[in-house]
Amino acid sequence: MFKYRATPLACGKSPAELYYGRKIRIQLDAIFPNHSQKSQLVKNHVRSLSVEERVQIRMFQQNREIWEFGYVTERLGSRHYLVKIDSGRIIKRHINQLCSTRVTHRDFKESHSQKHSNATYVTFDVPRLPSRSVEEELPEMPNNAPTPNRDQQPDLPILRRSERTKRQPVFLRDYEL
Repeated sequence: MFKYRATPLACGKSPAELYYGRKIRIQLDAIFPNHSQKSQLVKNHVRSLSVEERVQIRMFQQNREIWEFGYVTERLGSRHYLVKIDSGRIIKRHINQLCSTRVTHRDFKESHSQKHSNATYVTFDVPRLPSRSVEEELPEMPNNAPTPNRDQQPDLPILRRSERTKRQPVFLRDYEL
């Protein structure tokens, strides 16, 4: 069956070639290799960004995906970039978390301010608990009881602080504050 599927028909193509869209390999191909065919493998083109290009950055805050705007400041290899967000932070991001955009910094501020200027805000009056006066809080003391001296404070133990050096966590090393 295999040899039949590899044998060319009257149209010049084999049944396997018509079905798969390519020639199948048979034992004769191993004996007489055909080097005239070039490899049909195409290199995957890696998307790239240029320095100072305006991008959107995928951020994750409170288990939600948020897109923020920024500029590419430096390229760190073929797929990693340092990006300066509009808020001023510099973050290292992979190319799959960046998207090129045509929104300029000024346009973003204007659209953001317009969006919030048209918004209506509702305020609520929150009832407050009545406050008690200081006299109500203190229990009555008999007149013959000695009054405590506020200048004398009991001896409290001195608190010791840790002497270890504090380091930034490993997962935050790619952030610059």
